[in-house]
Amino acid sequence: MARRYGLPYQGSKNAIAKWIIDQLPAAEHFYDLFAGGCAVTHAAIESGKYKYVHANDIQGKYPQFFLSCIEGKMANERRVIDRSEFMLLKDADPYIALCWSFGNSRDTYLWAREIEGAKLAACRMIMADTWQERRKYYMQFIAELRAGRAEYERRKAMRDDVLDKIGNIKEYLRGELLAALRSSGKTQAEVQRYLGNQMAGHYFGRSQWEFPTEDSYNKMREILPDLKPYNTYGQALQTLEEFNSLQSLAHLESLAHLESLAHLQSLAHLESLAHLESLAQYPRPIVTACSYSDIDIAADSVVYCDPPYIGIRGYGVEFDHAAFYQWLRATERPVYVSEYSMPPDFVSIADTAKTALLCSIKGRERKKVTERLYVHERFADKCLRRQSQQLKLL
Repeated sequence: MARRYGLPYQGSKNAIAKWIIDQLPAAEHFYDLFAGGCAVTHAAIESGKYKYVHANDIQGKYPQFFLSCIEGKMANERRVIDRSEFMLLKDADPYIALCWSFGNSRDTYLWAREIEGAKLAACRMIMADTWQERRKYYMQFIAELRAGRAEYERRKAMRDDVLDKIGNIKEYLRGELLAALRSSGKTQAEVQRYLGNQMAGHYFGRSQWEFPTEDSYNKMREILPDLKPYNTYGQALQTLEEFNSLQSLAHLESLAHLESLAHLQSLAHLESLAHLESLAQYPRPIVTACSYSDIDIAADSVVYCDPPYIGIRGYGVEFDHAAFYQWLRATERPVYVSEYSMPPDFVSIADTAKTALLCSIKGRERKKVTERLYVHERFADKCLRRQSQQLKLL
């Protein structure tokens, strides 16, 4: 099983947390100024390179929750959360927000409506304390499966017709976007820059095609004047959504095999929280909830930043990148920043390939990306020399 770092958290550096810490020098203090789910904080604690590890995030409840997990406060957590509880409590309870949201987005419920009944019953069955409770929830689970299968078969009877529509609708919608692009004289790259994301290839190409969200579509209309109003395509988009729900119901077939219950996402997330108790043997991280620019940084320190990336959806916060770059330029110490790209006066001192998983309500997008570690050009030569010397010692 792959090593996991930090909380289950959208945008987590879990996959490369150890790699990041391996690139950084030792010091008395380590500051993770955008700690988020604390994956890099976790790796820093375990590395033994730092006497004091500071986890800061302006949304301080998640680093504080990370600390609570280390202290064993989640050891007896067994709550199973339905959709209504999630919507009511997600803003106040980090456990609910992280472990019961789709893609750990902290915003959208974990399961589609078509399958949530069966999955909730399965979770309750596994969590039950007594044989009587387990039997009750098992019967609910079987009833939900049967109802789901009946609905699946009803929709499957229309499958061929739906599939034909899907093919035509996708080409029709893609054609509308392409026609507006051509008549505007703009390129996909220009649209992408205007939107500030990497999605134009999905909107205009056939590979992993996707229709823009309503917000992105309306922003595109500002530079593609021949695009019709978004609601013009209401019926076509509804048909696509109906097909997506059919696919969700198909997943009940695999859920019917009891061994698959071990892979229920909510239980896997809960298990990952329990693993954080192993950090209790190390000095506790120092948790703060400030803006990055308000932290008083000690003299012998390594400072790391993982700010919201430009053009990446789903963080749920507005971030002033220009102000952040100015702060980096004025700071009298190297600050190590994770990003895909930065302004030309910042230098990449290390990079690694990883698979990015960006979550949306429609589904998941996976792609290979290159994560880079940047410093301002004033400190690049010193940092690169240190890395070279470190490699020679290995």
